[in-house]
Amino acid sequence: MMKREELRQLIRECLTEMLGIDDDDPMDAPRETLVKSFDDFTNAYVAAAMATSTDNRTPSGGEPLDKNYNYTDFHVDTLKRMKKDCEDFQQRFGQYVQQLRIDDSEAGTMFWLSRNGHGTGFWDVKDWRDERAEAWGDLLHKVAKSYGQYDLYFADSGRWDGLIFGYPS
Repeated sequence: MMKREELRQLIRECLTEMLGIDDDDPMDAPRETLVKSFDDFTNAYVAAAMATSTDNRTPSGGEPLDKNYNYTDFHVDTLKRMKKDCEDFQQRFGQYVQQLRIDDSEAGTMFWLSRNGHGTGFWDVKDWRDERAEAWGDLLHKVAKSYGQYDLYFADSGRWDGLIFGYPS
């Protein structure tokens, strides 16, 4: 069975030969531009999403997405939504994140973990910082939860078959 990237390459080659078009995938251009615009917070958020979400290919849940997939496997609208949520969180609550004295990558990861109830996240800061961090961590955990859970899944038919989408639960 042909792997996804092999299939994409074959389609590019056929289009290039038959239609004389550039072999750059027009579907990848907006995605690549968008991903290049991600800050450390958003990159860490998406990485955490991929590490904690599975491909559901087996009854036990399958493999974590980050094992076999990357940004090119996401539908561009899902990446836009993830970026928008990260920007909104940073704009509204970034000054509180600064109180925790963590870097943007840690904060992006914690936003994903707290939002989706992974058993760790902002509230867990209290275990490795000071009492002041406990109050900020608890507040940010509640705020992250208020964004609602966001799950990743694969489209399984039609035009978008095999692309990763996200949806609020």
